[in-house]
Amino acid sequence: MHSQACGCAKAPFQQVARATSRFFESLRIWAGLERDYESNFCLGVILSFVAGATNAGGFLAVGQYTSHMTGMASSIADNLVTGHYAVVWWRWVRCWLLF
Repeated sequence: MHSQACGCAKAPFQQVARATSRFFESLRIWAGLERDYESNFCLGVILSFVAGATNAGGFLAVGQYTSHMTGMASSIADNLVTGHYAVVWWRWVRCWLLF
């Protein structure tokens, strides 16, 4: 009862609301029509993280990399490390001929 009377219960919500607002403002800067080098770099880092997370999640869920080009690159690296060179060659050729 005391926390509601003094307004202490609202403080965490207001902090979260401010942090969320700042986060979405930074997203608008990164995805806007006019961007600088730093915005492009941040956008690229975020998109790379999302692609990697999609690859990892797809690999854990169905045993196959699910992203388009990053999935092909991950699959080539995975097969190269495990010694499946014929698969690496086939995926490399398919990757460059189809795209």
